[in-house]
Amino acid sequence: MKITGFIGLCKNVGKTTYLNKYIQDKNNYIITSIGWDGEAIDHIFGIKKPSIKVKENNLVCTYSNLKPTNSIKILSLPIENQFLGKLEIYKMTKEDIVQIAGPSSITQIKTFLSKVKEIKDKEKIEKIIIDGAADRRISLSIANHVYYIIGPTFSQNPQKIIRTIQGIIQISQIPIYSNNSQNPIPLSSINEKNIKNLNKNDIYLLDNPSKIIINYELIPKILQEYQIFHKSKPEKFTIVINSFNAETMSHTLNPNDIIKHFNQSNLPINFITLT
Repeated sequence: MKITGFIGLCKNVGKTTYLNKYIQDKNNYIITSIGWDGEAIDHIFGIKKPSIKVKENNLVCTYSNLKPTNSIKILSLPIENQFLGKLEIYKMTKEDIVQIAGPSSITQIKTFLSKVKEIKDKEKIEKIIIDGAADRRISLSIANHVYYIIGPTFSQNPQKIIRTIQGIIQISQIPIYSNNSQNPIPLSSINEKNIKNLNKNDIYLLDNPSKIIINYELIPKILQEYQIFHKSKPEKFTIVINSFNAETMSHTLNPNDIIKHFNQSNLPINFITLT
């Protein structure tokens, strides 16, 4: 099964809008979320949010207190939340909007994946879709394809958006370590504190891109100074540039002005515009 992850670079950046567009012609998938997505009103800004709409016969992994109206329970997972109940997998009996709150740690994600494997053939699951956010990068540790969604709600400054995308591109270009003649130094993560302790002459090894937890704009400089490798990483990265600003309720960005700063032919990354 292929795993596709969606990462919004901030609240209200258009992740759910693009996710709905992505799944509207898809079938044979199961969708879950790192955190809580699909709520009607954003809890921070009070902005009305688009709902996640899942078609008949597709599956949703969410907590029992958020059970989709038009669905039947397939199985329960050994994961519980004090407020939301038990994590369960549901099959949609009719197209409907859903609220999704799913596994919140890598251990819980592994449990989720093992349960999906158990029902994969019976339920004809071909793809796993994981919804996430900037502070929930866990999907980078397991996904085959990752979509980053960015736009004017993230920043009104096009140069900041460009610098952030440059950081994401740099992450996508970090190589898999394959030199058995050297012993790299394992790093649990790269963060603003341990950067100061890195040595330019050493080689460092991260499990995957989810372990890079610093500002994206800092990444190009760090990767120029230090030799950093991954054990594994997603096969494909895509940047989705949204023109709509949810705070001003207007289109305040021309995605093509951003894309023209990058030579796509030489980059292992795709661009999509959301207008």
